[in-house]
Amino acid sequence: MTVYDVLADQGSVLIVMELVKATTLSKMVESEGPLPSARVAAMGLDMLDVLTEAHELGIIHRDVKPANVLVQRDGSIKLLDFGIARLEGDPTLTEAGAIIGTPAYMAPEQIRGLESTPATDLWGLGVTLFYAVEGLPAFGRPSPTAAMAAVLTEPPLTPQRAGAPLGSLLMSLLARNPTDRPAAIQFRSELSHLAQSL
Repeated sequence: MTVYDVLADQGSVLIVMELVKATTLSKMVESEGPLPSARVAAMGLDMLDVLTEAHELGIIHRDVKPANVLVQRDGSIKLLDFGIARLEGDPTLTEAGAIIGTPAYMAPEQIRGLESTPATDLWGLGVTLFYAVEGLPAFGRPSPTAAMAAVLTEPPLTPQRAGAPLGSLLMSLLARNPTDRPAAIQFRSELSHLAQSL
């Protein structure tokens, strides 16, 4: 979202942002059910554009999830809540004993307290798109602790609705080791090809 101004007023910080008339991806899936693969692929490309631009500036979002994706009436998206974002390599990127993020959407390296990188956001993109096309989280569990344990020790749910090509792409983003996840440019190429064929 566009930030127009930041003001200090009597000890408070006020942020002036654009007004976006949209619904969150999480609410959209709750009301409409799982989305078609072609629509999810198009959303994925839009989200990847936003993340790529942030990464080029050295910014890691760290909380990519359906509740932070606004879907506008024309189908375009806005990625929200850079509130826990940090500059890549910033020593405050991780804090001892701090869990920052949403457990079912956190990458394994975040849960372990390791440094977040662009691959961390690609994991978040993968679990977000999984939710959009499947209608449930890849690592959904009844408690935050159980969700974190699942991310660290269990495979994600097997995609049922995504279809083989999109399902395989999403699973590639959910590799536990960040170095095993595809680079953004590779993922963009494969997702673009898939979006054109759906």
